Amino acid sequence: MSVFESICEYCSHRSPGDAASCIQCGAPLAKLMSGDPLALIGPVIASADKLIGPTGKTVEGAVKAVFGGVGPRLPQWIGALVGVVAMAAAVFFLVNSCGPELSSGWNAPARTLPQTLLAASTCSGAGESQQCVVAAGNPLLAAGIGGGRELAYAARVVSPDQLANDVRQWRSAGATVVADGTTFIAISPSSNIWYADTQSGLRLETGSLPNAAAARAFLMRSGLLG
Repeated sequence: MSVFESICEYCSHRSPGDAASCIQCGAPLAKLMSGDPLALIGPVIASADKLIGPTGKTVEGAVKAVFGGVGPRLPQWIGALVGVVAMAAAVFFLVNSCGPELSSGWNAPARTLPQTLLAASTCSGAGESQQCVVAAGNPLLAAGIGGGRELAYAARVVSPDQLANDVRQWRSAGATVVADGTTFIAISPSSNIWYADTQSGLRLETGSLPNAAAARAFLMRSGLLG
């Protein structure tokens, strides 16, 4: 059965599907779909069915429910494709239904931190900026490194231009450069740690530590300086 038929835009007379113009009045024709909607893919389905095997009942039943039971039996590969699409849709709706807390977590700056520092930190904030704290009693701050206080730091993911500008400012502020490559690390005159990772875009700045030696020790313990 033909899937397409032609109908005259002027007199509404139906003409054969391959006609160039209306056979009654010569006016232009419009193409309309009719008959079996699966007729176009019938030969493809039949060939694939021979290679792959019989159809899953669930997929066949779903298609019959839509098309009224018309059309050839569907092959197994179509069932697999429908399953993959359904799973992808489920994951999409799950992620989006969990709200900003989940979606922002995938890009949170803290996720780019060394595991040692991340495990010792309590972070808050969403998106590309977070405020984190290492508790005073944490081993990373033991032996006087923290001066008996907690250590707060800000972690942000910024653009390459912004990161390069921050590094220039840190250099001009008289910082002591500890590492200068893909990762830039410096200790400020007031013993703050300035950290920039050009690969991830992470910019990290800590509160002040007791002295430069304590700052360097924290860099080693936290994994920021490998």
